[in-house]
Amino acid sequence: MVRTTLIGSALGLVFILSGCGAAANVTNNQVSSATISTPSNNQTTGDNSTPCPPADVPVWATSVKADGPVLTSPPTGTGPAATAWAFFADVNAGRYEDALATLSGTLRDGMTSAPQFLHNYKHVDFIRMADITKEAPTENEVSGAYDYRVYYLEVNQKLNHLVDCSQTALRDGLTRYAVYVVQEKKDGPWHTVLQEFAPPLSSP
Repeated sequence: MVRTTLIGSALGLVFILSGCGAAANVTNNQVSSATISTPSNNQTTGDNSTPCPPADVPVWATSVKADGPVLTSPPTGTGPAATAWAFFADVNAGRYEDALATLSGTLRDGMTSAPQFLHNYKHVDFIRMADITKEAPTENEVSGAYDYRVYYLEVNQKLNHLVDCSQTALRDGLTRYAVYVVQEKKDGPWHTVLQEFAPPLSSP
């Protein structure tokens, strides 16, 4: 399967195409991948004259079901759901170093080595969120963790346009993320290790 992820590569590019890990938890309706289109925006290409076109990106299903309630207000606290949102909450407050601290693994390494991708976020409005752990693929980033969760996170985002659109599939507007958070050991803190595009949330 091919995925589009928020990880740093050796070239410092975020949102690169890569092969994904084993998908042991994929349900029957998610065997085949799908493609979603992110909206165009005023971010420009390298010549600073042409607006970025919509970006067609692969996702692992045509839709995904929530396992439990759908949150319509941001979660708080230190649990896994709050951790999945914490990165964006810190960005909204201008606390970019705190936002970085919510991450772990290659995701944090990529944002550290190429900080323009971290600072490319300007503001992210929360729309809704749901646990999709049972339906999301089991990615390599959660291997060896004591526990993990995957959250569907739907937002309306505004970017600072610090990154050329040839290097990112991120655009202004409605965006659906699958956010993977892990707990490395029992009673330990939660961290986000993977952010990738998610298919739309299906109706109950």
